Amino acid sequence: MHILVTGASGFVGRNLCASLLELGHQVRAVTSLSPAKFIPLLDFDETERLEIVTVPHGGYSETVLCNICSEIDLVVHLAALAHQVGGVNPGTAELVYRNANADLTLSLARACIASNVSRLIFLSTIGINGFKTDLEAFQFSDIPNPHSPYAVSKLEAEVGLRKLALSHNIDVVIVRPPLVYGSKAPGNFGRLFSLIKTGYPLPFGYLDNRRSLVALDNLIDLIIVCLAHPQAKNQTFLVSDDQDVSTTDLVRSIGAALNVRNLLFPVPVRLLRYLAGLVGKSSLVDSLYGSLQVDIEHTKNTLNWKPPYTMGQQLSKIAASFSNKEG
Repeated sequence: MHILVTGASGFVGRNLCASLLELGHQVRAVTSLSPAKFIPLLDFDETERLEIVTVPHGGYSETVLCNICSEIDLVVHLAALAHQVGGVNPGTAELVYRNANADLTLSLARACIASNVSRLIFLSTIGINGFKTDLEAFQFSDIPNPHSPYAVSKLEAEVGLRKLALSHNIDVVIVRPPLVYGSKAPGNFGRLFSLIKTGYPLPFGYLDNRRSLVALDNLIDLIIVCLAHPQAKNQTFLVSDDQDVSTTDLVRSIGAALNVRNLLFPVPVRLLRYLAGLVGKSSLVDSLYGSLQVDIEHTKNTLNWKPPYTMGQQLSKIAASFSNKEG
């Protein structure tokens, strides 16, 4: 199959492109990078079935979108604005995220329809369901409850995609992941891994929260299943490792994978949240100390799928990459 991947140079995108090439697909990778900068990001040497289309940020005109969708069978849309460099002005955040994540997605979908693309897979976010759970895990059928301009814009894209799928001959598959982790992961997980590697005492003792995470390899496996599975048509799937952990257990597991033993001591969450708020990092505390669980039974039952890799296997893989980098 001839598959288009947007956001191809991102954490998920470059690894997905490598996996698709390894499976024998023809891949059109859309990125803001030149081929000379993009190809070294791939963990795969065979690139004769790879076509790289360089589109600068803000360069997705109607003509460009129609051209990149030409002669494509399937589209995986990963490109998104999650965090703007320098921050987003609160007064314009909603518009900025809507333009990048909702308007562009729907313009791409219309280009797919014009080019007879059969299926579009949209990587959304669990943030549409909310930013924390209390007693029950998030379900795919929950009433949306986004709490950030980013999540709101992703929800607007989902709503628009469903409308297009109802009125045109295109399948839409929506995937909502929680935090995605893996080798060279950006964001909070990468920082946490590096912090644990130092062996410093850490304030994560005796936490009883529960968090769902998804390994990059598990997310990519699900996306690949969704490319052709007939039951994926016009469905929304939540995804995780199906192995929820407390932050305390996660830190200990990472330490074990790194062969590092950290002293963990308890600190009141309210105090940490107050201190983090002083430096604008309240969300970091929520992501480490709060609970966020997702129920993936619908995903497993609909697709006859289960995560192929355990968290322990993936943490060991990441630890090995750390060792190789340092060596």
